[in-house]
Amino acid sequence: MKARQNSIEYKKRFEAKKTIVSGEILTTDIHDDDRFLSIRDIAAKHGFTRSTVMRAISDLIEEGVLYSKGTSGIYLADRRKCTRYIDRHDVIISIIPEHGYLFSDILEKLEAHFSADKKRHTFFHLAADAENRLWALHIKACVTYNPAGIVIKSPYRIDEDTFMAGLKTLRDHLIPFVLLESDFGAGKYPSVSFDSAAGAVAGVEYLVRRGHKRLCFIEGYGTNHLPLGRIRRAAFGDAVRKAGVLAVEDVLGGFQMLPKDWNDRLKRLIRVEKVSAFFCYNDIVAKALIALLEHAGFDVPHDVSVLGYDNVGYTRIPSHFTEFPVDMQRTKPHDLTAMSQPAEECAQALTDIIYAQIDDERIPDDTRILIRPKVYEGDTVKKL
Repeated sequence: MKARQNSIEYKKRFEAKKTIVSGEILTTDIHDDDRFLSIRDIAAKHGFTRSTVMRAISDLIEEGVLYSKGTSGIYLADRRKCTRYIDRHDVIISIIPEHGYLFSDILEKLEAHFSADKKRHTFFHLAADAENRLWALHIKACVTYNPAGIVIKSPYRIDEDTFMAGLKTLRDHLIPFVLLESDFGAGKYPSVSFDSAAGAVAGVEYLVRRGHKRLCFIEGYGTNHLPLGRIRRAAFGDAVRKAGVLAVEDVLGGFQMLPKDWNDRLKRLIRVEKVSAFFCYNDIVAKALIALLEHAGFDVPHDVSVLGYDNVGYTRIPSHFTEFPVDMQRTKPHDLTAMSQPAEECAQALTDIIYAQIDDERIPDDTRILIRPKVYEGDTVKKL
């Protein structure tokens, strides 16, 4: 009988703690070190006895959620310690724009990680658009559904204030999340990114080791306006200067000329400027450049070398883009040498951060894991 009474009392206390957390912490504007309701007010508001509320408050103080200042009252200590009292669905949600093969690979590996784990979380992807039209709806859906965790990549053209407001909403509701390669929020919330600057430096160093002394960086359509485009170009320039080789500057911020114009430009770069290797912003740009080079009568890598970035697989790259003035289907098959972004390592880091939060480990907000790209050696870079 006594054991039964203890069990009933424990359930009442636990239910009171859940009610206090959900009704007075998560759904109100209370912050750490703010004064909390009195035991009498909580009991009257939620229909518990004062003794049950008193025991529940005592437990929450012991767990570090609340603290007492003696006669001055009870205060909120750390709202992030309330997670154990939140009912969550066993679902991990990703909000990642479906743009590019690299993120498709990461999504595939994330699903494998979460479904294979002993916790057996279901992995669900919310397709994000490139703008911010769905961002507010995604945040509202996540708050309503209460998933176990979220992996987030910022939409490409969202403004910082809108994006950060959504992250604050998730944090206020204590939903675990981690940022992936996001333009905003890294350093303020846990994040995993590829170190694009280090990748550009490693690419230059690889080309120099292969004997190349005159290099040219090729950007794609509009990529000079993207943060990654600016980062990779700047790092390329710094690495070239440090290595003591020559960067042949040319206005290549897009592929908006006719093939004949490209023929003339490429012939000047290779025959007059003596460029021996092109470092491309990504693999799509590299494939387009190879098509243009072959159209101009150059053989890759016999006449000139091409280094891509991402290593998504040459055959996976579409053969036609309206931005490029050449049909890439006519290129001969290549095994593109490229800076490889390790999708498996990225997926593992994202998984570890999410599960650490689920397990109530205190992950510092400024946690930022940078993954260094590595050289994948194909057949498009020649040793001189």
